[in-house]
Amino acid sequence: MSLDVLDSLGIIEVKHDAWLTNELFKPSYDRLEESIRVEIHNKFNAEEIEFTKGCIKVTDFGEALLRCIFL
Repeated sequence: MSLDVLDSLGIIEVKHDAWLTNELFKPSYDRLEESIRVEIHNKFNAEEIEFTKGCIKVTDFGEALLRCIFL
């Protein structure tokens, strides 16, 4: 839900039809997915978690906003 809000505000762009496919990234994806599964299970006792592939990009507006906040 948080990603949808950031997307609707124009801070990020979420694409569900693009993602990194090079095998070089697979170990990183696998580690991240396992870490998220453990975190969600520990916090919410959720047994079933569904992941969807996609890509998140910070927009130009998002970059400007982040510079204002963090610099």
